[in-house]
Amino acid sequence: MIDYSIQFINLITSAYIFLFGGLLYLKINLGSLEDIRFWKKVAIIVYVTGILKIIHTVLHIFIFCKFTNILPYIHNIIELFCIINAVSLIYLIKVNKKQDIPCAYLFAVVILINSLEIIFSFVLLPISELIILHLIIYYFIKKSYKFKNKLNTFLIYSIILLIISVLAYFGISNLEHQYKLKKIIKANSKLKLILQGLQNKEIYGQQMAKIISIIPSIQKMDLINTKKILKVMCYLTNADYIWIINKNGIIVSSSQPSFEGFDSSSRPYFKLAVNGKANIFYALGLKSKKEGIFFARPIIDNNIIKGVLVLKFDFKTMFKSLVEQEQIFFMHKSGAILFGPKNLDKTFLYSHKHFLSSKLINAQIFGLNRYLPSAGYKQIKKDVLQDPSGQLWQLLSISMPKKEWLLCKLFNLNPIFHYRNTLFIIFVLLILLYEFFFLRIFQNREFISKLKQIIKEKDQVQHNLTIMAKAIEEAGESIVITDNKGHIKYVNTTFSKLTGYEKKEVLGKRPSILKSGQHSNKFYKNLWETIYSGKIWKGEFVNKKKNGEIYYEDAIIVPIQDKNNNISNFVGIKKDITEEKKLHEQIIHLHKVKSIGILAGGIAHDFNNMLLSIQGYLDLSLSKLGKNSPVYPYLLKMVSVLTKSKNLVNELLILSKKQHLRLINLNINEVILDFIDILKHSIPSEITITTNLEEKIWIIKGDKPKLEQVILNLILNAKDAIYSKGQITITTQNISNFKNKSTTKYICLSISDTGKGIKQKDLAHIFEPFFTTKKGGTGLGLSVVYKIIKEHKGYIEVETNKPRGTTFKIYIPAFFEKKQHTKTKSENVQFKEPNPKSKILIVEDDKDILEIIELSLIEQGYKVHSALNANQAKEIFKKQNNDFDLIISDMLLPDQNGLDLVQELIKLNSKVKIILNSGYTDYKKHLPIIKQKGFTFLQKPYSLKKLLEEIQNLIQPK
Repeated sequence: MIDYSIQFINLITSAYIFLFGGLLYLKINLGSLEDIRFWKKVAIIVYVTGILKIIHTVLHIFIFCKFTNILPYIHNIIELFCIINAVSLIYLIKVNKKQDIPCAYLFAVVILINSLEIIFSFVLLPISELIILHLIIYYFIKKSYKFKNKLNTFLIYSIILLIISVLAYFGISNLEHQYKLKKIIKANSKLKLILQGLQNKEIYGQQMAKIISIIPSIQKMDLINTKKILKVMCYLTNADYIWIINKNGIIVSSSQPSFEGFDSSSRPYFKLAVNGKANIFYALGLKSKKEGIFFARPIIDNNIIKGVLVLKFDFKTMFKSLVEQEQIFFMHKSGAILFGPKNLDKTFLYSHKHFLSSKLINAQIFGLNRYLPSAGYKQIKKDVLQDPSGQLWQLLSISMPKKEWLLCKLFNLNPIFHYRNTLFIIFVLLILLYEFFFLRIFQNREFISKLKQIIKEKDQVQHNLTIMAKAIEEAGESIVITDNKGHIKYVNTTFSKLTGYEKKEVLGKRPSILKSGQHSNKFYKNLWETIYSGKIWKGEFVNKKKNGEIYYEDAIIVPIQDKNNNISNFVGIKKDITEEKKLHEQIIHLHKVKSIGILAGGIAHDFNNMLLSIQGYLDLSLSKLGKNSPVYPYLLKMVSVLTKSKNLVNELLILSKKQHLRLINLNINEVILDFIDILKHSIPSEITITTNLEEKIWIIKGDKPKLEQVILNLILNAKDAIYSKGQITITTQNISNFKNKSTTKYICLSISDTGKGIKQKDLAHIFEPFFTTKKGGTGLGLSVVYKIIKEHKGYIEVETNKPRGTTFKIYIPAFFEKKQHTKTKSENVQFKEPNPKSKILIVEDDKDILEIIELSLIEQGYKVHSALNANQAKEIFKKQNNDFDLIISDMLLPDQNGLDLVQELIKLNSKVKIILNSGYTDYKKHLPIIKQKGFTFLQKPYSLKKLLEEIQNLIQPK
């Protein structure tokens, strides 16, 4: 019987190959694989491999039993195709450079294993092939399919297929076994029936031979009387014939006279009987040519063997019908058939190890000296034979009483094969149906998964579109979409807010409704030529709102193309840069102001030097003249003018941002009264300025120029708030309890106007830099006011009642001394008696200043040496053996910093005193070192009196 386990595994393997091919085609049809052409070729190779596998399996299952001789050729052809398939797949992978597809490589291994399997029927080959196929499908499903539980679905499929296969295999085997068992039981029953009859015949024959041999006439070898007895006994026993053979082996008497005289001396049964052994022998009658059982028994008389009695029973008489109908035959253990059906009679059933002794068997059993012909059967496996027509037969045999003989029966296995093949076909159909069902499930789930993905992507796209639409609608830039003719199809909310046009007003119109007339026709022509050529246009527009207001836009216009690469729409994205333009202009203005400030700072420095020279000469002149001199009042007037010039210089330094806070005792009323005359020249005559000043106002610590700037900025703002006629009121008063701060007293400066007032929404921003509601305003006025008041540790409040005017209230802490106010008056300069032995070194790069200081100090009796730069000063210092009491040096010298110079000289004379002076205000960074060293500092311009006081304080009489 053929072992179908390998073919069964091959059948399951084929199912997995077709499953892999089906999964491939599902993904190809769904368009979910990259490089579809490559995978189509792979799928073809997979299906060809599956077909070859099926052909190989079918050959073994359905054709093997009939066409054994042509199977090797078919195997060779299939093997060749498998190798071609494997080579084609590897070549395809290499050509397409698919190095990252392990499933394709693994399938090439499957094809090669399939080729080996055709040559070697080894069960591990199809098992390994099945395992690799599982890995291929697992990997492919994992990488290519998207739906959830895909691997679990495949696992369930494999488990169910395995269960079905195991059940089918054992079910078919069991049904085959039952079918075969029934056949065997039926055949065995018939064999046993024949065997039983044969055994009975042997017993009967032995008994009859014994009875006949003891008949007296037989014992006496009375040949005349024995013939009748033999005929009667032959009739009674139903024997074929009965012989009496003499000791020489010659038949001397027979129930059939034709056998008399025949020499039987060579027959084995005679040889045994003549030697005294009764025996039974199966053989072919040499004379009759009929197969049968020979019963031989010695004839003994008075213990002397006189001859041999032989009874023969013919097999044909006993078993002819059974032999022909049931394919039963008597076969020697060597394979030689003595009696059987016509096609097996007198033949060797199949090649056997005893074949070499067949000649002896022929001579003894068949009485022949030639080999028996072969029946043409081949032994496929134990007890399974194949006849020349290719059909398979099961050989059943049971031992006969004579052990060298077998009672045999052949029954055809083809009905069993057909039965099995029918079950296999049913199994294959079930597998195909199950595989189709599984592929259908995969297809549906993948389709549903892809559909869900499409829906999800669509929802995401819709969500993104909604977000984009919302973003476009609420974008800070105005967005305009037109058709290719320039007709507006969409505008967002920002466009409407910016231009004042509602959406319904502009839809269908052209963007030219925004034209301001400030662009030339060439500008618009260039724009349209650019976007019609498919390029992006970028630039600035000066457009006009619905209310006629001009505004600026930074714009980008993008042409949109359809699937045919034709321009279908234009999208314009425009940003309002009006405020940026204004800010840019303000920055340019500030740069100009800064440049002017830098220039003013330089002028102030030079002017300070000139003022210092004038101050020196005035002081000298006043010291020489008496009060009764007719020019004395004129000189005092010059002192007054000089004081105003100093204030002007301070204002220039404020403009240059180089003036630091210089706090002095101030009467705010005097600041207002001194400054109000200047202010009246800046105010139109239609606007009147009135004052309401508290008579005994408290003194404050303040920087007069900066406070004057505060008053100026607030009055200019008040002037701008009044359209035509109006009034500005300046009020001062003492505040004892400001914001419940009982420990500090304040003075309050109020500036009110009768202008248009301030909007409530703008109040929170008026002190922010660059915030302005005025056309052309810088937005710096109130921010400067706020900064100055905070520097004075004060507060500022705003009260407005649109449209009835605005009041700014400024609170500055009061300052109390024993003497609150000392009125400044010009007095003659009085000098103390100098120390005539004191030596002073003056270092100043301005010749006029150097000259006046030198002259003044010489007038006072000091020994003076002067230098225009640091190098001269060092030379003079060394020539005088470092013997100086005082060094007066400018901070900024042509060749060295004044501070560095005096520190260098003080190392040569540690007792020398130092006075530093400067017309710049950036000396502040050096103040910590100046204070640390104990040096004196004077800010230009200073009075000669102040200088002499500082000298006398530093130089003690020796």
